[in-house]
Amino acid sequence: MKNMATEMRNLQTNIHNNEYEINGILECLYDWEMRIAEINAERQGINIVNNSKHTPGPWSNTGLQIRAKNSLILANVYKHLEVNQSKAEAEANARLIAAAPETAAERDKLKSINAELLGACKYVIEWHEAQDPDNKELDYLSACITAIHKATGER
Repeated sequence: MKNMATEMRNLQTNIHNNEYEINGILECLYDWEMRIAEINAERQGINIVNNSKHTPGPWSNTGLQIRAKNSLILANVYKHLEVNQSKAEAEANARLIAAAPETAAERDKLKSINAELLGACKYVIEWHEAQDPDNKELDYLSACITAIHKATGER
């Protein structure tokens, strides 16, 4: 029985190693496909280079596997047996990871909006200071100053 368990673990390890090798080959093929697409686009005067460092989205999950839009397996999520993690929790983690590109895109939009709001707050402060330079204790002005300092790390 002990030998059978050892053989099963060895087989699982071999399968896992083969998956990584296959994924590596698929990643290389994907990189070449992307480079060929970039070259063809450059020839037509189109810039399609993705400036982000991650595989472009959207990503999806099938059970515990995270896949790119070209079906390339990006990651596998494993249940943590040591902490008695349920399959449902592991699948929820996989869904969360698969949402990463969309989450990053929304974060970038919010950064842009935050920059605009920060500029508006600074404008309001400058305007109020110009109108009444001695009145710095206004509640809304103090709140704006505090928010700007928090956002920019200024004191």
